[in-house]
Amino acid sequence: MPHVPTPWTALASRAAHVVLARKDMALDDVANAFRRRGFDESTRSVDGKVQRGSFQCAFFLQLLHVCDDEMPKEWLDCFARTSDWFAVSAAIYLQELASITPGGAAGVARIMAEQEGPFAQGAQSAELLGGTFSFARLIMLACDAPMPALDRFLDRKDVIAAQDGRLNSSQ
Repeated sequence: MPHVPTPWTALASRAAHVVLARKDMALDDVANAFRRRGFDESTRSVDGKVQRGSFQCAFFLQLLHVCDDEMPKEWLDCFARTSDWFAVSAAIYLQELASITPGGAAGVARIMAEQEGPFAQGAQSAELLGGTFSFARLIMLACDAPMPALDRFLDRKDVIAAQDGRLNSSQ
C-alpha cells in the first residue's frame, strides 16, 4: 500500500530528524548503529521510514537507543518492566493514556471494560495492546493533554495544528 503523507506522519518524521540532528548522525551512521545493536535495518529502510514518518513506536524507541539519545524520563519505568520493544511501546501508550484519563490506570481499565466489544476485539486495540502501533498514533494522544516526553522532539503547538488541520503534511 503506498504511503499517504499526513500531518501526523510529518510530525513523526520531524521527531526522528530531531534525534538525528541532536546526535549529528547521518543515515548511514544510523543504519550501522542499528546493525551493531542486532537490528536488521539498511540505510535505505531507515531513510524510507524517517522520511515518510510511517514507522512504529518501537522503531522510534530503537532509534533513540541506537543513537544513544536520552530516553524521556517519563518512559523509563516502562523499560524497567521488559526489554521487548513492542511491550515497552504498549506500556508507554497505556501510561500516557492513563495520565490524561480521569481515574488514571483504573479509569482506563474501566473504560476498556465498558467498551469491551469494539475495543478489545478491534484491529486498532490489537495494535495498541501489542505495541505495533505507529509513532504517529502516540503523537495523536498528545492532542488531549500535554505529553512532556514528546516536548523533547515536537512543539505542542504543532501537534495542535496537526489536529486542527493547519499543519501541512509536507512540513
